[in-house]
Amino acid sequence: MIRLTREFRFFWRSGETFDRSSNSWAGSGGSLLAAPFQLLRSTVTGRVDARTGYLVNIQVLDRAMAEFCNEYVAANANGTDLLAFIRTTPNISRHLPDGIQLLESELVVTPYLSLKLVVEPAMDVLLTEQCEFSAAHRLHSNSMTAEENRDYFGKCNNPAGHGHNYVVAVTVAVPALGDVGFSLPTFEHLIKTHVVDRLDHKHLNVDVPEFAGLNPTVENIAGVIWQWLSNIELGGSLRNVRVYETPKTWADFSQPMI
Repeated sequence: MIRLTREFRFFWRSGETFDRSSNSWAGSGGSLLAAPFQLLRSTVTGRVDARTGYLVNIQVLDRAMAEFCNEYVAANANGTDLLAFIRTTPNISRHLPDGIQLLESELVVTPYLSLKLVVEPAMDVLLTEQCEFSAAHRLHSNSMTAEENRDYFGKCNNPAGHGHNYVVAVTVAVPALGDVGFSLPTFEHLIKTHVVDRLDHKHLNVDVPEFAGLNPTVENIAGVIWQWLSNIELGGSLRNVRVYETPKTWADFSQPMI
């Protein structure tokens, strides 16, 4: 399957009309007036045209997303609920050529909050919130000798430990249809209470009981956070926990695929 994703950047203003022929770097509707800046991403699939090599011209995708935003803003002049917005993004399909199928649409609200509608195989909204914590750890396996630990983990085996500014992204699924009953403030409070407060400014090997005998690698940190969150009601179905140890290294712990 070939998937193509295009990002449409726009400023949310009441009564705004988006230029169907423009998707500028600064964003459609951009000016020196302050307004919420949004990213709308559409992922489509279909057959690649043998003559052009295109699945679809990206200008067509730009126009489709601009048309959708124009229609939505016109119908919701007084603002919108984020879940209501992402729920209606399948209407982008009305503006796509025959043979082009919309697979996903994603609204990036801030660097720390995004909502993704997965059209297939089931209509779900995936909401992802990102948080941070700072912690120290020492990579050390009790099943290895001291020499083996030093050789394998190198400077990360320093007995005094070392620190990271971790980033955690938690994804839950809420129904795309019907009464969701999801509360973002409650979700944020639960993540702070059950994740950030338990890890922030801690030495993981010493201060967190789960790592007393478990090597606090980024993989195991993701797994422990998953265990913590899977035992509480988040307002949606837990789908993924991603932990960034550095901007170049991260691990995902996901719901097993059945």
